Amino acid sequence: MGNRSYLYNKEAQVLFEANNSLPLFWLGLLNMEMLERYQLVWEAHERALKILSESEEMTEETLHDFWQEWTDKLDFIVTQEEFLENSQQLAAFSQQTLGNIDGLTTDFIAFLGRSCRLKPII
Repeated sequence: MGNRSYLYNKEAQVLFEANNSLPLFWLGLLNMEMLERYQLVWEAHERALKILSESEEMTEETLHDFWQEWTDKLDFIVTQEEFLENSQQLAAFSQQTLGNIDGLTTDFIAFLGRSCRLKPII
């Protein structure tokens, strides 16, 4: 069973899906402040998972309940301000380093902007 990642808008519409990976374009929407903001949640999740996995009471049902409890807590939320700032940095990175596929970056950012009713400056 693969690890799935989803990129969805605030109306919970799935815009993109990835299997066993995090696409570069998605990572370009993140920054260090965001990662630091979620670090405590991830650490708490890891501690809770360790306790559960070491428990003799771990069953398929308790594991399912665990994932239900933690799924929403582990979601990244990118604010409008963060999207606008980070998409500009992603576009600049793409122009400097990705050459032929730079147009894909621009299309990706524009699509997200339209889908989320934002106006990215690229």
